[in-house]
Amino acid sequence: CPNHNGCPPQINQSIIHFASRQAMNIVGLGVSIIEQLVDKEKIHNYSDLFSLTYNDLLCLDRMAEKSARNIFESINESKKISFDKFIYALGVKEVGATTAKILSNEFSSIQELMNSRKSDLEGIKDIGPISSLTNLRYLYLSGNVIEDISPIQNLNGLRVLFLRDNQIKDITPISSLENIGVIYLRNNSIEDISPLVENDSLTEVWIWLEGNPLSDISISRDIQILQRRDVQVSYTPRK
Repeated sequence: CPNHNGCPPQINQSIIHFASRQAMNIVGLGVSIIEQLVDKEKIHNYSDLFSLTYNDLLCLDRMAEKSARNIFESINESKKISFDKFIYALGVKEVGATTAKILSNEFSSIQELMNSRKSDLEGIKDIGPISSLTNLRYLYLSGNVIEDISPIQNLNGLRVLFLRDNQIKDITPISSLENIGVIYLRNNSIEDISPLVENDSLTEVWIWLEGNPLSDISISRDIQILQRRDVQVSYTPRK
């Protein structure tokens, strides 16, 4: 199936891989539970796992309180996973567990890795021909105290971008993403969303902006422009 972003079996497989023992090691999150979460539209990709509540899990069929609590705690514990396991969990084509380990030794952060070129990757010892990260579809970076997101502009295949609880001010790099469908930017330092407004090709996108110090003067106008393009913006002005 070529529809990587809307094909339920492919979505399920990407989440199963993400939660697996070799990857994020989310204990108790088996195939049947993932399928239920997708079917009930509680999650649409693996980044949504980190937005699940205890009650979201408890409402699933045949889910006991203890099991729901254990899975919820395991999801939160997975945020402390090693860098190599996180790289492997992303499901980048041609990046298995061994390659992920090598990459984690070569790059100090996900930002540095995202900013690498194909030639940089192929020049690393023990790594053969490899695709660049431009085919990455989901990216979750929460609470990493990120300020500069310029490497993201190279990820043209990105569909879901989850950057909650960072220190991002400039969102210009996001405006160049051609296939983006979800942009989650809660609790950052964004004051201006005009880069998104000025990108006329940005349509059919969901954007969350709560918790940012946006200018009251322009935000209402900018949101109206985006909404006319079928861009759904979630934002509540500060009182």
